[in-house]
Amino acid sequence: MSFNWQVTSLQKDSDGGVYTAHIYCSKTETINGVEYLADFGYTLSFEPDPTSADFIPYENLTEEIILGWAHTGDGDPKTDVERMVEADLAQIRAAPAPAALPW
Repeated sequence: MSFNWQVTSLQKDSDGGVYTAHIYCSKTETINGVEYLADFGYTLSFEPDPTSADFIPYENLTEEIILGWAHTGDGDPKTDVERMVEADLAQIRAAPAPAALPW
């Protein structure tokens, strides 16, 4: 299954500039007949400048634009987050199957 990326909330200033975005990445996988969810959420901070030619006011933003911001930056943040989520699932895959409950 693929990764699910979402923007869960935004905070904006009085000029309509977004200064905080809450990002969530998850992946669901069935392991030994049980569905597991691994996820990671984080917050991005911005310094919006309404005088910049690149400024996009709040009402013109889309989830794709925000995720584009989240997936760029120092290093490769999208790949880094997906590796963390995948590492959680790898631990589940490697763990011994839990014992059935006696009742």
